Amino acid sequence: MENEGLQIEPGKTYRLHLVNVGALSLFHFWIENHNLTIIEVDGVYVAPYSTAGLDIHVGQRYSVLVTMNANPQFNYPIVAAIDDSEGVLKPNATAWLVYNPNGVNPAPQILADWYPFDDFLLTPWEFKGVQPPDCNVTFVVQFVAAPADSPLNTVATINGNSYLPPVTPTMLTAMDAINPWDHYIYGPTTNTYLLRYGDMVYLIIENETGGAHPCTFSFSLYSIPSHYLVHLHGHTFQVLYRSPPNTNYSQDEPYDVPANPVQRDVLTVYEYGFAIVAFKADNPGVWFFVFTLVSSI
Repeated sequence: MENEGLQIEPGKTYRLHLVNVGALSLFHFWIENHNLTIIEVDGVYVAPYSTAGLDIHVGQRYSVLVTMNANPQFNYPIVAAIDDSEGVLKPNATAWLVYNPNGVNPAPQILADWYPFDDFLLTPWEFKGVQPPDCNVTFVVQFVAAPADSPLNTVATINGNSYLPPVTPTMLTAMDAINPWDHYIYGPTTNTYLLRYGDMVYLIIENETGGAHPCTFSFSLYSIPSHYLVHLHGHTFQVLYRSPPNTNYSQDEPYDVPANPVQRDVLTVYEYGFAIVAFKADNPGVWFFVFTLVSSI
């Protein structure tokens, strides 16, 4: 709804559904002179969390409540902005809350700094405690130079392998195999991990790619940002821990885990950092785990 006006009634509270349907950039989102109360993230209701602005990575979803309690004589910019340090992208998308149809739709203010926001602080509305793992899986995720015969400049890898689709779809292989627990039958480029139904699985995700800023890109299909998103199909995971940038994972380190961790299915992992997420393998199927820009799935 860029350059559109959202006609509202003063005094009412509206629920806004926010989705980043982009392919590359994390967006900073805010509405001038209004607070956002987050009530849902990636389909999971959370305890109301008030913030002046929030960050939305590719594929992430939020619901926010916004009360129309500003001066009704004016209209207010709704802003989704990226940090375009190289000056080659259009950094802002702007719409307006329209209190006064005859009023001016002003240009958004330029912020000196983005509003602070950390989705790790969100708490699910329905309590879900942390269970001990039945198995641990480590994914070392990295962007590397593509092979010489590839049309790409870079490829995404998990544990050193870049996904290539098999001749026979993985689902058919799993259903038709005499022994579906044999890793060999799925091929060397599918990064297949076999899980038992009902297991509590801990994923340790180590980001081995760095850069300058989570939202700084050159205008190229194969640009490399410093913070990447990870996405698990078919499940919602608990975020047990997310490290600051430039932090190595150690299995001997006691990490502080919330009693009721935020649950989502798309997570940002910081440059040269790591995250620990947990999910129960209770949705049978063949599911992708994606570490990516959309251009690198």
